[in-house]
Amino acid sequence: MERLHTGVIVGMCCALATAGAALTGPGAPEDVLAGSLDGEVACALFAPGTPDDYVQEVTAALRGSARHQASNQSWFGLGSTGDLTYSFPADGFFVPGGQGIPDAPGANVLHQRLNTAFAPGGENAWKQVFQSVFGRWSEITGIHYQEIADDDGAFGAGGSFGRGDVRIVMKTIDGPGGILAYNMFPPNGDMVLDQAENWGNPVNLFRFAKNIISHEHGHGIGLNHNCPANGTKLMEPFLNTNFDGPQHDDVRGGQWLYNDRFGPAFVLGGSPTIPNIGNVNVGEQVVVEEVAIRAPSDADRFGFNVQASALVTVTLEPVGLTYPEGPQGPGCPMSSTINSLAIADLRLDLLEPNAQMILATADQTERGEAESIVEFELGNNSAETFFVGVTGHDFTDDTQLYRVTIAVNASVATCPSDLNGDGETDATDLAVLLGGWAVDSAIADVNGDGVNNGADLAFLLGAWGVCPE
Repeated sequence: MERLHTGVIVGMCCALATAGAALTGPGAPEDVLAGSLDGEVACALFAPGTPDDYVQEVTAALRGSARHQASNQSWFGLGSTGDLTYSFPADGFFVPGGQGIPDAPGANVLHQRLNTAFAPGGENAWKQVFQSVFGRWSEITGIHYQEIADDDGAFGAGGSFGRGDVRIVMKTIDGPGGILAYNMFPPNGDMVLDQAENWGNPVNLFRFAKNIISHEHGHGIGLNHNCPANGTKLMEPFLNTNFDGPQHDDVRGGQWLYNDRFGPAFVLGGSPTIPNIGNVNVGEQVVVEEVAIRAPSDADRFGFNVQASALVTVTLEPVGLTYPEGPQGPGCPMSSTINSLAIADLRLDLLEPNAQMILATADQTERGEAESIVEFELGNNSAETFFVGVTGHDFTDDTQLYRVTIAVNASVATCPSDLNGDGETDATDLAVLLGGWAVDSAIADVNGDGVNNGADLAFLLGAWGVCPE
């Protein structure tokens, strides 16, 4: 399946590398960040100012003829998420050269080099950088990452119980500058870093290292490059440290491949483990964002807890902007403009505690516009979990980011004389009222006139009995 938008498929070099391709041209680019081992799918990233003829020459060596492929660029199948492991082979481990990348085989020196670069923090410090990168991709895609030990089996052999799906090594590639790193595509997420670079640069919490690693792992989960190189996307062909990690288009790409952190589509009544965002207390509002609908069949569900009778207002807003994008080519041009705000016409549902019966629906507006369910009364003075449902229609398979805001306010009392909330006005409520008089408490102001007096007593006695429905 070909797609011409988002970081998933825009870009070049989604092809088998050409074995033994020769690289010539002017001095090595400052940043060629992806390559290929033994015929693995590969991609390359360049530094600003790299001559275009050199960019095209390296591109041709890496990509072969195919472009814009997304059909098997995912670890788990499009729209599904899962678990990935990563590992760090021991120093001295043999790392072959990358086909299409002008490097030579060498020994892994990652531990010694990063322990020195991140001194005095050492291994804990540099592993935190990797954890931060994988944690951010997990927030976006729902992929769960775990570091495991590496058995030092042959590089490129893929993940197993003895090694990670993503294996990270470091060796000499081309010295300072030039090529900083390269990475494989699924189903091989291996990453090779150049030992000569300034990996311990602490500026902006090690952003130099973080953005290289994050970009590389973007390839490792199946993302390609996106043009133009205007400093708005992590997966542009040129390294940028003016921002931290994945940006809007990168998020859209990751969620096209893997869905969001709430996971694959949920069919009503078909899942016993719907995510829950927790309590939303009276007077509070909670915002759920960086989530997406990625296909007409997609259906997001998540629960929230209401601790007592309340009025809930739920607002569903599409998230996006208009921006240029396109595949990498000569000069890294744009090929089209996309309005990611108006990919899908969104529908909002509010569901009862069993998540099967729909209590209210909002589906009145057009693509790019918000939907709202306003002051719907929930609960019966007891804690319950309700559910928000989000679906989309009037769109083809693509990624529509959205934001949901849940606001809870106090319910208008239908039986204000029922002071203990047991459904009737009786002697217990009378005792509560008289006790409130004793301390001049607002609870004794049954008629709501701001004064505790005989009028409240008369109001309560007049409402004696079972509260009306």
